[in-house]
Amino acid sequence: MTTKSMKLWKVLSIAVVAIGVSVLASQWVFLWRLYTFGDHDSLTIGVDWYQPKEKVAGRPNDLPWAKDSEFVISDEVIEQVLNYAEAQNSSAVMVLHRGTIQVEKYFQGDDRESLFNPHSMSKTVGALMLGIALEEGYIPSVDSAIAPWVPEWESDPRGKITLRDLLYMVSGLERLPPSNPAYILRKSTRQRFGTDFDGHTLDLQQSDPPGTKFEYNNDVNKLLGLVIERATGQRYAEYLSKNLWQPLELGDAAMYVDRPGGSVMKSCCIFSRPIDWLKVGELMRTEGRYEGRQIIPASWISDMVKPSPLYAGYGYQIWVGNRRIESERPIDAPKNYPWQSEPYAAEDLYFFSGHGYQRVWVVPSYELVIMRAGKDWPSAWDESYIPNIIIRDLQNQEVSATGI
Repeated sequence: MTTKSMKLWKVLSIAVVAIGVSVLASQWVFLWRLYTFGDHDSLTIGVDWYQPKEKVAGRPNDLPWAKDSEFVISDEVIEQVLNYAEAQNSSAVMVLHRGTIQVEKYFQGDDRESLFNPHSMSKTVGALMLGIALEEGYIPSVDSAIAPWVPEWESDPRGKITLRDLLYMVSGLERLPPSNPAYILRKSTRQRFGTDFDGHTLDLQQSDPPGTKFEYNNDVNKLLGLVIERATGQRYAEYLSKNLWQPLELGDAAMYVDRPGGSVMKSCCIFSRPIDWLKVGELMRTEGRYEGRQIIPASWISDMVKPSPLYAGYGYQIWVGNRRIESERPIDAPKNYPWQSEPYAAEDLYFFSGHGYQRVWVVPSYELVIMRAGKDWPSAWDESYIPNIIIRDLQNQEVSATGI
């Protein structure tokens, strides 16, 4: 073998070893996450499991408590709300009326500074971020096709999906089955526990023509967040911190990252304080204004809560109105069955929804925001119980005040 051939062979050998080490490292992370996740689900695993994380820097300035004259919810109703929340394995429940705290209660050893996983409530924040990117001119229109920011799909029919399709969950992209550590070859499992969140998202295939079918799809938000990153030229957590978390004066938060310096999980998991979500709900109720500043365009908030043409229960990454009405809870229903005993008592109610019944209900007509967090499954959840008992208390007070 010549000296030149030996040098070439050495370079190739080093390259092969380097590639092998990289592959083994990524597989090691994947397998370690599977092993440590064990029999948990994403609700019960706890925020400490998610590693590594990327900081979302905040600048906390918490909401004020109501003064004596500002307390409007009756003591009896507050007691009922707290008893129900505790019975349903809640870790926090709080109520805001006209911008002041009426109720703030923690369970299971938590306090105001405890972080929780809001799960898919993070999707609503993604829609807020898109509204900011539109306002700042990074994106021309909600009806823009995504191809300019997803060049991987430039010559692909998937590049014709619009941002509105993503917001309304009508992209037509395949919906992956739930991830499960027992099924390591599933795309969803390799995505969730692996080290390339974006790569797996870009592997999604088209199942239906865009704009023809509503289908709730976690991966849509990963794609939406990727567009925001590429359009703004900023990391998602950085853009979130600069344009929402700090202007709204929320506490420090964090997001799950696939690998050091890699991509955050954009469809969920902004680890944060429950009270900060009360404040995000209040921002929507006040049509994007906070402390005299317009953080989100009012027109965008209005657009977010308009029902989708294909499914009236959903807007731009937020649930609108009633979800499920049943006269009776099925005898064999699982404990996480999303039962709703009656319609919501206010027609304009909309809500953020996260896995495990993380909730922020916003009721503009009664100037209410209600937040519930949990770290374990409730035993008999009723979607309408907490908001309705509070709304009806205020309605009864209105009747008493007017004598009508």
